Amino acid sequence: TMIYSSEAFGDFDAKYISGNFSSITGYADEVFFKKGWWAKNIHPDDAQEVFKNLGELFQKGNHSHDYRFLFNDGSWHWMHDDLKLIKDDSGNPIELIGTWQDVTDRKLAELKLKESEAKLTDAMKIAKLSTWEYDFVLDRFTFPDQSFALFNTTAEQEGGNTMSSEHFAQKYIYPDDRVL
Repeated sequence: TMIYSSEAFGDFDAKYISGNFSSITGYADEVFFKKGWWAKNIHPDDAQEVFKNLGELFQKGNHSHDYRFLFNDGSWHWMHDDLKLIKDDSGNPIELIGTWQDVTDRKLAELKLKESEAKLTDAMKIAKLSTWEYDFVLDRFTFPDQSFALFNTTAEQEGGNTMSSEHFAQKYIYPDDRVL
């Protein structure tokens, strides 16, 4: 994690960066202080959103966001940026302080998880399988829409995605199989 401070206006030019900046990003420390450098190295697909959302910082006094940033070796890294707005006695913004952390591994793991979940969902649809949850305390099943589709109905037709075990047994279990 890197700690920094920057101007609270314009291109948010840097005023301070912690000593680990170079070892994390591969850039010499001096580069961080070049006018417009930070803004120029935000991924083009993320830049508009990053600057648009910075408005929250000035409304709430703090903001955090994730975006891709170009490292010195030419690779894009996901950065988590936590910012706090510092104001003078009159309430005018004077400085931003923040932490900047490389979260690329976390982002890649999240992406792999989403891909895996999508594959599982597709496989379950093809196999005509579904999942469900049961709350023993409340005696309630919770079913996703896919479960209702298997029974040729919908959650709306059944009054929602939850039902008691008694209701489920009477509606969906063959009568001879209800009593154990």
